[in-house]
Amino acid sequence: MYSGDWRYSFRCPCGTSIPLPRQSLLGIFARQQRQPTDEWPIDFLCLACGRLFSQSDKQLLPGGPYLHETQLPKTCLWKIDFLCDQDNCESLQRIYVLYLESAQPKEAIGTSIEFLTSATCALGHEIPLHTEMVTVEKLPG
Repeated sequence: MYSGDWRYSFRCPCGTSIPLPRQSLLGIFARQQRQPTDEWPIDFLCLACGRLFSQSDKQLLPGGPYLHETQLPKTCLWKIDFLCDQDNCESLQRIYVLYLESAQPKEAIGTSIEFLTSATCALGHEIPLHTEMVTVEKLPG
């Protein structure tokens, strides 16, 4: 049995479809011109293929039905910020990942770190991948 709702989405190069949450800044657009919020572009980590890639709002697929099998665990987008602690930089690398809605934040972080090989802040510093310097937020659907 399937249930669905209407939302924007984009595709990973591997073909995985990633629906955007309608109640977050990623899925809300101003007026009919589909002007994005300041969140774009984003870096997305696809857990299906392990690839981290940049996504522009220009690559979004228009609103359409997003179907999910009700027997499968529900997923949602998680926003994960890796904080830079070098030279008082305090910059970050923000990634988004589609993960289990019922997960605890540490699970979302841990799974993401398993797939990432490195993280780099906006100023080019390498960010150590450990949970002490990471913040996470589950985005509302």
